[in-house]
Amino acid sequence: MTGPNPKRRGLLKLGVALGLIALVTARPWRGMLSELRFEPIARAQGFRRLLSAGGTEAQVSGAQIATLGLPPSPEMAALEPSDALSDTIRANPAAALFPGPGSATGILPIAYFTDIRCPICRQVERDLVTLLDEAGDLAMVTHEYPVFGAGSVAAARHILAAAGTGRGEALRQRLRLSAGLTPVHLRRAAEAGGLDPEALARRAMSDDITVQLQTSWALGRLFGFAGTPALVIGRTAILGARPINVLRAVIDAERQA
Repeated sequence: MTGPNPKRRGLLKLGVALGLIALVTARPWRGMLSELRFEPIARAQGFRRLLSAGGTEAQVSGAQIATLGLPPSPEMAALEPSDALSDTIRANPAAALFPGPGSATGILPIAYFTDIRCPICRQVERDLVTLLDEAGDLAMVTHEYPVFGAGSVAAARHILAAAGTGRGEALRQRLRLSAGLTPVHLRRAAEAGGLDPEALARRAMSDDITVQLQTSWALGRLFGFAGTPALVIGRTAILGARPINVLRAVIDAERQA
């Protein structure tokens, strides 16, 4: 039994590619712009919250703050920002949301809040990669937002520590495949990624990493993010997962603003 004709297979792939290009160029989600509904965020002047889009409501994962109403663990308590840090962030949220390339002129910045244990975050990340590939005027900053307890906090610390070596995302993927987030699992994931586990663990507990987590924690509180995934696209905050076309519509709305 022979396989498909190579020429025919090549034409089929070309047709699919051209179809995708035509879809992106046509922008069928532009019709959603008039259906987007927002409300201002009183605590974050100049920012707004997406309420709905074409009757589509947010899908929030199970990764919501696990310690609500309970005494915080030492790991979660360490995320509590100082009053001075909270005041600084409240005075200029954009500087904390979009450090680095995300603040460049002509760039629409996206801040993405995620927890390692958030299952819906994986689909959101795939959509974000697609959006970043589609346009050259987007830049994304990832905020580790470990709302699901001590294991998530430890993983977030190690991911941020590994980011300093350029291996943060690789470590995140290994930890997602891990059976747990104990010190043993963290060590094995670090070793598998060619990282020095002892050095990484020391870096993970540094004051710099703590301040990064406290900054993200303060931002999440300011924008009312009680779970993950969460996004801030330009000036629009979004809690929960939305279809990719809704995200495209928000991006277009931000460009028009």
